[in-house]
Amino acid sequence: MEVGAMEFRGTKSGIVLRAHVGADINGFVNRLKQRLSKSKGFFSGSAVKAQFEDEEISVDGVRLIAEALQECGLELDSISTGAGSRNIAGYTTGSSLIAPEEGQSILIKRTLRSGQRVDFSGNVVVLGDVNPGAEVVAGGDVIVMGSLRGLAHAGAYGDTSAVVVAFRLSPTQLRIADRISRAPDSTITDPGHPEVARVSGDAIVIEAFSVPASSR
Repeated sequence: MEVGAMEFRGTKSGIVLRAHVGADINGFVNRLKQRLSKSKGFFSGSAVKAQFEDEEISVDGVRLIAEALQECGLELDSISTGAGSRNIAGYTTGSSLIAPEEGQSILIKRTLRSGQRVDFSGNVVVLGDVNPGAEVVAGGDVIVMGSLRGLAHAGAYGDTSAVVVAFRLSPTQLRIADRISRAPDSTITDPGHPEVARVSGDAIVIEAFSVPASSR
């Protein structure tokens, strides 16, 4: 499917929107509004399951798409994206907010390279490394099953209980809610075990990560 293309398909449970958004989210939303205006009332009251061919869709992008659907009486029920990244049935829509249900997560099955960014309102799990110049922003926790050497921001909407976990934690910048921690000037040695960063008082502290006994 070409960038900017979209198609609607009716099912017993509602409407399936298949689309390739591309980098110009505002342009896509404008084309979506035009398409919906031509069939206004035909889909009204239906739930929409969106299937995007893009690798990721930002939180702001999903919000704009959901608002465009709402203007025509449609409700965004769930979304899924390509490349194995999924965000399914976790959104509740309102006039200006899309929020995940508790525990909503997105799984990124690849290494994030310089210039790449993941922005998600729930938890973000990366099955790979986060290289210098890459960014992960999450409303919940950030979990990296590899080396975290880029920027990570957990609890981006003010959740100070959020954590950042990585097999090797050496970020260029670490944020939890409104707290910021930068990489030290000295060389970081590999601790040989996973680490977790959390808020303690007014600071971010890094500790050895261990699974609670009740979870074993």
